This record gives sequence, C-alpha cells and structure tokens, in this order.
Amino acid sequence: MLGNAEVVEAIAVRPREVLVNGKARGETTLIIWQKDGKRLAFNLTVRPNTSKVDAINRLLKQVIKDP
Repeated sequence: MLGNAEVVEAIAVRPREVLVNGKARGETTLIIWQKDGKRLAFNLTVRPNTSKVDAINRLLKQVIKDP
C-alpha cells in the first residue's frame, strides 16, 4: 500500500520482491504486510537526479569560457 501513488509506484515482481519506481518529486510511505500479519513501513523520498545535468553544465563552462 502506498500513501501517495502519484510519487511512486510499487509492483510485486516475486513473492519476496517489490519494485519501487519514482514517478514524481515528493514523499510517501510504503507499507508491506508480511505472512505473519506484521507490517513493514518505509518512508520514501523521491528527488531528481541532477548529476548528468551538473556534468553537462561543467562541460559547457569549460568549452564556453565566460569573460
């Protein structure tokens, strides 16, 4: 169960495996029920990965030397 399905999607891919995909920036909670009825709760935060954009910006600054 997801607190906010607009932030992430969770797909059970195997009996003991869940795939979680970030869809939008934000926070939510993922709750997984175990066979014994106990719950596992995970607080999830989705943030954009800007490492590629940062690398391109550094490269551009090297190529286009601002006066």
